[in-house]
Amino acid sequence: MKKVLIIADSPDWAIGKLSKTIAKYNTHWDIDIIYIHPKEVARDIKIFIEKVTEADILHFQYWNTARQVYQMVDKQLFEGKKIILTHHNQKNLLSDDWSWVDVLVCHTKQAKDKLMEKYKNVKVIQHGIDLDYFKYIDEPKGIGVGYVGRVVPWKHLKEVAWATRENGQRLVFMGKVDKPAYLATLTEAEQAIILDTHKETLDNSRHRAYEDMIMYIGFSGDWREEGTLGLLEAMACGVPVITTPAGVAKDIIKDGENGLLVDFDDKDGLKYLIKKLLDNPDLRNKLRKNAWNTVKNMPEQKMAYEYSNLYYNTLYGVNLVSIITPSFNNKDELNEIAKSLVEQDFKNFEWIIIDDNSSDNTEHFVRAMRNIMPFNVKYINTNKDGYNLAMARNIGICEAEGKYLLFLDARLKLDKDALLMFDRNYLKDSEVWLYGDKGAGDRGFIENFSFINRKALVKLGMFNERIDCYGGMSQDLRERNNLLAYKEIYEPKARAIEVKSSKRKSKSRLEISKMKLLLYKIYGR
Repeated sequence: MKKVLIIADSPDWAIGKLSKTIAKYNTHWDIDIIYIHPKEVARDIKIFIEKVTEADILHFQYWNTARQVYQMVDKQLFEGKKIILTHHNQKNLLSDDWSWVDVLVCHTKQAKDKLMEKYKNVKVIQHGIDLDYFKYIDEPKGIGVGYVGRVVPWKHLKEVAWATRENGQRLVFMGKVDKPAYLATLTEAEQAIILDTHKETLDNSRHRAYEDMIMYIGFSGDWREEGTLGLLEAMACGVPVITTPAGVAKDIIKDGENGLLVDFDDKDGLKYLIKKLLDNPDLRNKLRKNAWNTVKNMPEQKMAYEYSNLYYNTLYGVNLVSIITPSFNNKDELNEIAKSLVEQDFKNFEWIIIDDNSSDNTEHFVRAMRNIMPFNVKYINTNKDGYNLAMARNIGICEAEGKYLLFLDARLKLDKDALLMFDRNYLKDSEVWLYGDKGAGDRGFIENFSFINRKALVKLGMFNERIDCYGGMSQDLRERNNLLAYKEIYEPKARAIEVKSSKRKSKSRLEISKMKLLLYKIYGR
């Protein structure tokens, strides 16, 4: 497995939690997370030095930690590593020289535009949220106006408290007091309306805080934050939001549709909008529903997937190949395939094993094997009995992160230059399906040792899951290739070797007859 070292600030803060999410959904990467607070870099730099050697990718999650680490350590530690830096705020985007970083990540278009004034390799990955936890509240029973986040001057708690009090409401507070001196600037009357119920709320009760909110207020200043997560969590829970166009709000909030926008520093405007929402239940319901329809497209799994894709692209560029191997009770054959993949001249690939509910302990074998492989291995079980070859391949296509797909049956292993021959001779911009030599020369197109552009196969319709027994898969594909004028090209230099013969059982004749009738119904009339 390829190794990623994520350097975050704290396990309990937002950045640390986002880092854990990346690791949670990307088990095909060997991800190690270390925590170095920007104020403690000198003390904790030894942790980085101990971990950096084995990493293929260094992923810094805080700009100030990254800056200090780079200044303190021997630059030879970075040789041969790919380096990623995620900017989680906008204040210090160009405050330092990031020319030593391979990819800069941010969460908003505004931050990307600023970074691209100086750097070319900039990627936007929006925050993702746990939609399984932050569930939509069907019957809101809010008791006050909501504020989520740290108590710092630029989040303007004082103005939020003032506008809330002016409307005769209590303030549901969830966050951490970073600046006690700033909190002291609130008047006694403003402090008196703050409910301490959710102060520094634990993760397992955060949803309860949103249940207590009639609305959520985000009144941050400009050029500060890239989030906030609080805004997205509130939207997921169906809490109407009022926010400045700060951070992600500028990209996703459509004023009057899925939230209300207020100008920076316009506390009178904030006061007016709070009253407007309080007085208009129909508007609240409209904003609630449209907000959820916005964030339903921002699950944490998607964010984690985009980081995995970024890791691959940073290591290999865009020509990643996903090798898809359906398997049923082929543990020994998978071991032989793994050996052949280690020896490949072409290294830019991942291996996806779709286990069709094997009974030979395949899962345990794969999970142990992938830990010692120099490439990434994904394992998925169909958890279904029967002939599920088409479904297994389609699952592999959905999980594949490569631009190109190699279908490799579990009874075949590759010659050492097979992947290189497919990649080198593929017509990159054409809808072409290459197939290789399995030891008997060109016997016509069969997909079980073949190479194709992923998008081209999706356009073709992937595999036909009505083919639910042996016989008919290749013919079905040939028929569809012909309908869409896809080219089937034999590549004799791409070779595979049988490690297990394909034995025909007596029932195969009946299965083939059944599939031929199905294909006649589809294509023959």
